[in-house]
Amino acid sequence: MKKKTKIFNDPIHNFIEIEYEPFVNLIDTQIFQRLRNLRQLGLCSYVFPGALHTRFLHSLGATWLMKIAIDNLREKDVEISSEERLATMSAILLHDIGHGPLSHTLEGQIAEGISHEAITKKLILKLQNEVEFDSKLTLQIFEGNYKKHFLHELVSSQLDVDRLDYLKRDSSFTGVTSGNVGVMRILKNLNVHENRLIVESKGLYDVENYVVARYFMYWQVYFHKTVLAGDTLLKSIFQRVRDLLDENPNLKLEGSESLLSLMKLKKGEFEIDEILEKFITLDDNDLFFSIKLWQETEDGILSDLATRFYNRRFFKTKQIPTTKLIDADTIRKIIFKHLPKEVGENPENLKYYFKTIESKQKAYSYFASKSNTPIKIIFSDGSVKEFADAVDTSYIKALTQEVNKNFVCYLKEANEEVSKVLGLTRK
Repeated sequence: MKKKTKIFNDPIHNFIEIEYEPFVNLIDTQIFQRLRNLRQLGLCSYVFPGALHTRFLHSLGATWLMKIAIDNLREKDVEISSEERLATMSAILLHDIGHGPLSHTLEGQIAEGISHEAITKKLILKLQNEVEFDSKLTLQIFEGNYKKHFLHELVSSQLDVDRLDYLKRDSSFTGVTSGNVGVMRILKNLNVHENRLIVESKGLYDVENYVVARYFMYWQVYFHKTVLAGDTLLKSIFQRVRDLLDENPNLKLEGSESLLSLMKLKKGEFEIDEILEKFITLDDNDLFFSIKLWQETEDGILSDLATRFYNRRFFKTKQIPTTKLIDADTIRKIIFKHLPKEVGENPENLKYYFKTIESKQKAYSYFASKSNTPIKIIFSDGSVKEFADAVDTSYIKALTQEVNKNFVCYLKEANEEVSKVLGLTRK
């Protein structure tokens, strides 16, 4: 007898069919429903207006791809029990539940000293009190501690269903076609060799396209300089809020009560159950609502930063050559001259208006680590090669090198003078 299922309409995968037990029961919890109000791409919509899709939709999409991947592996006689199938699908369904508002931008800034992965583990354990599912096995697979390591690699690796879904989804919603990878062909050509996920040689060029797509999506979308500008301004806002609360924990700031109470926490205090309850009420709406109110706050710096953000008057952001030494002291003096009068005349306040950023990205790594095992290709004769050695295009080797790009973010009003110091154009 076929299990009862629910169908979700999805603009990327068309119809997503998911079993009620345990998946729809997990989806219907407050912890998971919260993902409807968490943007998948943070502030990318300020550059790519269509990028308003949520972690809720991405999690459903990744779960659907996991179902397809596991079904394909079982057809190839890979031993995956019903319990392992359910736990692996639960692990990918719940993999994003620990994210906070506009994560990764504010990772560690709202809840200090704790990562979204650590929060995810806590919430999976909490869900076992609400829904009947194997939380122990789900966590083992999620953390990579289960004997069948290939199941963890389907959840988190250099070629996992999480990345396959978000690349294709992000490509569609941003309109940047670089990320439109052949997801179904890759899933069709997955197999298992010596307890590790492997790709059959028929899928080699699809994996090559996937690695290249990942490179271009990072630099065209995720690390776009205007996205970095918005991220930097947002971090300055929350740096100012935290500084104000550190100076005066009893300060009365308008805004989301859950957000402000979490920002008052010190490292280690997140272990308290009631704090976790506050976290699961927190989403992007709390953040935008608070920033809207902070435009009218008495603190001149916070008011100025919040107004800039709310009206999309981000900092000016420019890429500088990695070999170039910048005259930071001169730049600070220029910016100081242009600070709004409500910010005051304390040079310490410059830290909110001038930042240097180093962005690093490696599209693919063939060095093995616990979190990143190399992608392996298996050929019809049974031989196995590491992906970068299997392809016949030299540029893939170049994509295994880490790319560093340096940026400076600063007050827009100082652009003309700062550009001269940097030796760059005003644009």
